[in-house]
Amino acid sequence: APCSVPAIYTPPCSGYTKKAGSCRFGLHEQARQVREEMATGSREQILSRLRKKYSKHISLLGVACGSGLMAKHAAKGGADVILALNSGRFRQMGIGSLAGFMPYANCNRMVMEFGHRELVTAAGQTPVLFGLGASDPTINLPNFLDQIAAKGFAGINNYPSVGLIDGTFRAALE
Repeated sequence: APCSVPAIYTPPCSGYTKKAGSCRFGLHEQARQVREEMATGSREQILSRLRKKYSKHISLLGVACGSGLMAKHAAKGGADVILALNSGRFRQMGIGSLAGFMPYANCNRMVMEFGHRELVTAAGQTPVLFGLGASDPTINLPNFLDQIAAKGFAGINNYPSVGLIDGTFRAALE
């Protein structure tokens, strides 16, 4: 392999030469060092590490995982964050991602169940973000946010969101 950073994490490098056996630009080594520094922590610590990596022009990688096995391999492959989304779980069931936007299941309950049981435990030091259906009128949002934090999630992402919907239907949802 051209470098110690997995291919899913770092784009192919035009600076790699077989003769030298390394990247002449040093970007692969720099990416590896920054990734090794990444570990879960407070919101400020996580954001600081992501900003540091971004400032070095190293791509950030978020992986939407639907199972613990995917989270385990995403973390080993260098993911900066893992996203616990109901669409990821639907994909693992052989159903398309758009199912996450349909009323097939309670998205928050689904994400809490598999996200905590599988993703948070398998992700190691990689932060896991909870895909929160924040527009769900059946939850007490402040209490649910406390539950999300207590289960070990590093943050939230509003998903599924009405952001992909427009027109009269979106206005009614909002």
